[in-house]
Amino acid sequence: MSTESTAYTNGLLVTTWLVTGLSTIPLGARLYTRYWRFSKFCWDDLFVVLAWTLSIPMAVQVTVASKHNTVLHTTTFNKSVSLSRPITQLFFYNALWAIKISFLVFFRRIGVIALAAVKRYWTVVFALTIAAYIGGWLLNSYDCWVKKGLSQCDHDPAVSRFTPVALTLATAFDVITDALIKIVLYSIFSFELVTMLVAIIRIIIAAHGIARDRKFQITLLLFLSHIEANTGTLRSLFTQKGDTRPGSPAPWDSRPPNINVVRSPQDATAFSEKPFSGTTEKKVSDEEELLSIRVSHHARQPSKPFETDIPIDLGDLLKNP
Repeated sequence: MSTESTAYTNGLLVTTWLVTGLSTIPLGARLYTRYWRFSKFCWDDLFVVLAWTLSIPMAVQVTVASKHNTVLHTTTFNKSVSLSRPITQLFFYNALWAIKISFLVFFRRIGVIALAAVKRYWTVVFALTIAAYIGGWLLNSYDCWVKKGLSQCDHDPAVSRFTPVALTLATAFDVITDALIKIVLYSIFSFELVTMLVAIIRIIIAAHGIARDRKFQITLLLFLSHIEANTGTLRSLFTQKGDTRPGSPAPWDSRPPNINVVRSPQDATAFSEKPFSGTTEKKVSDEEELLSIRVSHHARQPSKPFETDIPIDLGDLLKNP
């Protein structure tokens, strides 16, 4: 192996474990914050942990692959079960779709489906996400694997023609479901474009090498798969906003507390036993009374999702009827 190839392979290896470490830090912070704030974990946390757990063997795959030449024929790798296509696909698909499901579960948990239109959209996206996961597995040539084995199946003419198409369709499923999920809450998916870009680059490299039946960079392909899966784990840190201290507003609510909101003019007049006389002394008394009402009835408290706060000018309440 040349010095340039060695440096290239070592660079991929270092980047792989660096990304794994970077995804571990925010995941630990997320779990600690969630338990400290709510004293429990949620289903979306479980799916994120599952994705991170599957990223570890994916990083090991890159490490094992880097010990060989950077450019290797696919049959060399298929002799090793740990680097075979079914095992790689098992780690990659499950990690990627676990992140997708975690976001969908998160959206449902915070109550975005309370709106009828959003609920219908969420249901459609969830169904398409599950269908895309199943479709990715159905694209495999199971019959050939059983009859000829993994190593010999790659040389089958029919499989060689269909493999680039299958990889392209699988990537299309991934990108389309990411785009649909992104529409639900766009601001959270700042890393989504990176995920989609890596998926497209990955399929271009794989399809180009397989279609020409030449040697192509398996290490790079595994590396890109690992990066794509870990990007989803990294962006899962940003699914909550707001202060996490006890007694603070709900984490999904970024609006200021409703400390300046008072009752409507009709409700406020009910607290005044006598009509407004217009004198300065009475006006001061009304101001004090209204301020007392505002403090007692509108103390700082967590806002509710989808709550509509309409601020009212205090001066309007002091005008003559």
